Amino acid sequence: MKAEKTAAIGIKTEAVTQGFMLKKLRENLNTADIKFAENRLTLTMTTINVKYSDFDNASKIIADTGFEILN
Repeated sequence: MKAEKTAAIGIKTEAVTQGFMLKKLRENLNTADIKFAENRLTLTMTTINVKYSDFDNASKIIADTGFEILN
C-alpha cells in the first residue's frame, strides 16, 4: 500500500492567545476527522502537516479558527 503524500500548512501563532487558539484548532481538526501533526518552529510559527487530500479542508478550518496562513 502506497502512503499518501502530506502537505505542510504554516500558521502564525502569537504567545498571548496561542494556548487557547491551538486547543480550539486541534478540536476543530479532530471534529472534521483530519489527521494532522503539529510542529512548533518558532514562537510565532507552527506547521500543521496533513494528508494532501485534506489540505483544502484543513486550510479552511485553520482560517476559520482565526489563524493566519503563512504559505
